[in-house]
Amino acid sequence: MFYYVVCSLIVISSACLQAFCGMLMITPREVGGTLFGGMFMTLIYLSGWLLATLSLVTSIACRVLGAKIGLLCSSLVQIIWGLISIMNYPDDYNGNLIFSPGKDEIFVLLVIVAFTLILGCVPLKTCWLKVKGFLMK
Repeated sequence: MFYYVVCSLIVISSACLQAFCGMLMITPREVGGTLFGGMFMTLIYLSGWLLATLSLVTSIACRVLGAKIGLLCSSLVQIIWGLISIMNYPDDYNGNLIFSPGKDEIFVLLVIVAFTLILGCVPLKTCWLKVKGFLMK
């Protein structure tokens, strides 16, 4: 019983952190008067997203219960949020506003998240992480 609770807490916290950091990275915001164009905030969100993705991929490799479902759900949330961000990208009527990330950067992030979605759909038996004795049978 304790194993199931710990597995679910690991997966839920990692999936929520990945979705939250991904949504914050994808959301366009005006960064006209900031130092370095708001890049430090993006780096913080990216490091949180990479940490959560690494923990989910490690959980999948160790066959933690619900890890693939967590990766799929968090990736779907980010893809939906990215599509909404592209469709509702703010307009700059006067040409004085600077938005970060741009539409092309949001598209690149969506491609990366789609790769993690595909990674979650790959059966574990065909996964390249299968090393003799590493995964349980």
